[in-house]
Amino acid sequence: MWPPSARRFYQTDTEDPDDFLVFDPQGGSVHPNADLPPQAHHRAQDTIRILNLQGAGLPYMRSAAAYGYPQQLEQ
Repeated sequence: MWPPSARRFYQTDTEDPDDFLVFDPQGGSVHPNADLPPQAHHRAQDTIRILNLQGAGLPYMRSAAAYGYPQQLEQ
């Protein structure tokens, strides 16, 4: 059924993704924040799945784009 229910995933235009998603700059992957309660964790997983945040080489492209930034931040 399209569009998916708004309650099933986070509305990234009105909710802060930093509150529920964690980005791994070394691997380029996106994961649900481990500190979320179960229902919010499920919503984060649905957001990742529905928006295809792990698909088709995206983790590699994110990792390549982020390469060097952690070292710059440490300086």
